[in-house]
Amino acid sequence: MCVNPFFSIIIPFHNDEDYLENCLHSLAVQNFKCFEVLMVNNNSVDNSVNVCKKYVGEYTNYHLLYQQRPGTSAARNLGMANAKGKYILFVDADDFVEETILGELYEVVRNHSFDIVCFNMNNNNFLGSTVNYLEMPYSKKQKLTRMEAFRSLILEHGGYRGFVWNKLYSKSIIGNTEFNEQIQYLEDTLFNIELIRKSHDIYCFPVVLTNYRIHKDSFVNKRFNNEQLSYLSALDIAKTQMPVEFLNDLEVLKRLAQIKFLSETIVMNPTKFSHIKRTIKKKVGIYRTSQFQITRFQADLLKVADYSLTMAAVMFKFRSISSKLYHSFLKFKDTVIENSHS
Repeated sequence: MCVNPFFSIIIPFHNDEDYLENCLHSLAVQNFKCFEVLMVNNNSVDNSVNVCKKYVGEYTNYHLLYQQRPGTSAARNLGMANAKGKYILFVDADDFVEETILGELYEVVRNHSFDIVCFNMNNNNFLGSTVNYLEMPYSKKQKLTRMEAFRSLILEHGGYRGFVWNKLYSKSIIGNTEFNEQIQYLEDTLFNIELIRKSHDIYCFPVVLTNYRIHKDSFVNKRFNNEQLSYLSALDIAKTQMPVEFLNDLEVLKRLAQIKFLSETIVMNPTKFSHIKRTIKKKVGIYRTSQFQITRFQADLLKVADYSLTMAAVMFKFRSISSKLYHSFLKFKDTVIENSHS
């Protein structure tokens, strides 16, 4: 192991014992060895800490840190404060990386000190593994302009999106930038916005280097909670920091999020539904985007919302239930086929 690590890999964890071993092992077998791993415990009460202690005992470049303030952002901030590497890589405890990730990223930045390097990922769920789709210009190895990098953050399909775990950051460009600990959702996107604003060299490396695990505890599968409303606050912050060309798109994303939150509370929490609805400004015509395209269903949803937010929430709820039933059917069908072959 090297004295001065080239990469600092920050892994915040909170009760992730089911996934940590796979995550940490995927780093231990890297073909590039000049790195440190900073595992940040965020108030875990399961066996996660013992899993990390095992790696601390076996490898001198694995370090265990403790963060008392709750939240992933606080854990990542502590990791950055202790990082010694020239480049910083964030890995979520329930994900795992490809065995070549560090070697390939080193080759990218060895002769050109990019501020940010965006790379591709696999999406893993019970249906299998699929490569994240990238549209042009993100599907080609090349430098990105700031506008292209900003646009990539808000593309639900076709870009790298606002994640931090599919990007490599120069420690020098991070500087004193931190994650907003008051925001529980889209904090990654806000972090990326700040760094893109400061960056001069952003590189697109459309190679699959990490594996995003979608499971029952993932954000996309969580039921509504009050912290999710910080998603709306994050979009308001983004509107003050991104170029004016993105304002319409951010308004559309905000209205779609409002409809989603209404749909999740309309049956289970009518009081919260009424509260959210009262806070939404009455404004029609929020469906014109300039940086990305919305689906036909989203367009219909937004137009219905001009007349009735409640009806739009019901439409979204029905669509969500139908989608879950469809995926449950696919899972059942795969199980039947698998059993028939055994």
